[in-house]
Amino acid sequence: MTLCSIRLRRDSATTGSYEWAILDDGGTVRETGISSLGPPPYAGACRLVIASELVLLDRVAAPAAQQRGLSSALRFLVEESAIPEPDQLHVVAAPAPTQDSLCLAVIDRQWLESMLGKLARAGLVAVSACPECLLPELPPRAWTVVWNGHDSFARTGPAEGFALDST
Repeated sequence: MTLCSIRLRRDSATTGSYEWAILDDGGTVRETGISSLGPPPYAGACRLVIASELVLLDRVAAPAAQQRGLSSALRFLVEESAIPEPDQLHVVAAPAPTQDSLCLAVIDRQWLESMLGKLARAGLVAVSACPECLLPELPPRAWTVVWNGHDSFARTGPAEGFALDST
């Protein structure tokens, strides 16, 4: 099965420009490019890789017994960590290494909706999304730091990482 991976930056929603890669079943990159308001040479399901500077990763205390019922209130759990109002946020939870906490990914809801709309008009459907800082391998008891010539980020845990800078 062929997979299209799309890397989104802060300006992608306004410029329509994004990097893409076509991968084969084994994850080998077959083709890469940059598109501007147009589709890559592929249409259908794609995986989004979101620049680390756009996603806040946070860990919050949440008793295990209450975690299942928190889905509608997740954005209020990050109220102290995020600058925008909770209704401007899209928040997704993942299990944390400790039982009574959750790992949360927070992104600007309007930016995400705008980008998903642009991709849909280009014939692409996002089936998953991942912050870029969670992609590198994470050796035991270590951090991973990545610099791509423009941006840098660190991965510090299974669902934890942060942007170091951006240009």
